[in-house]
Amino acid sequence: MPKRPLGQKAAKKAALAVKGKAKGSSSKDDENSKESAIDVDKLDRFGKIQESANANHMKILELQQKLSSEKLETTKLAHLTAQETKEGKRIEVEGKKLEKESKMMEAYNNLISQDSSSMSAEEKAERIAVMKSLRKMLFPEKDFS
Repeated sequence: MPKRPLGQKAAKKAALAVKGKAKGSSSKDDENSKESAIDVDKLDRFGKIQESANANHMKILELQQKLSSEKLETTKLAHLTAQETKEGKRIEVEGKKLEKESKMMEAYNNLISQDSSSMSAEEKAERIAVMKSLRKMLFPEKDFS
């Protein structure tokens, strides 16, 4: 009977043995020891590179945190400034309103203290209309009918 052909695994082992890459080969062990020394040096260099990259990354994160906190502080200051400006404008408007009321009160007092005996009927009527108008603006809650 003819001899049976090699199986797939046996054929691969035979091919590797022919090329010199079979397991247990002493030449391969020598190459591995040289390569492992080189690999350790490479690993050391990669480790140092990675450490420096990590240190740079940490510096960047610290800088970003600092910038973020400064931006937050700037935003708070801008908000406070806007509030103070708004309050200042409100006080200014209120001051102008009080100044206007003061002038109106002065005009009202002048009209009350005027002598109306020498006035014509038309002037008296106009004076009374102005006084009523001023009274309504100065004392809105009171009814002076």
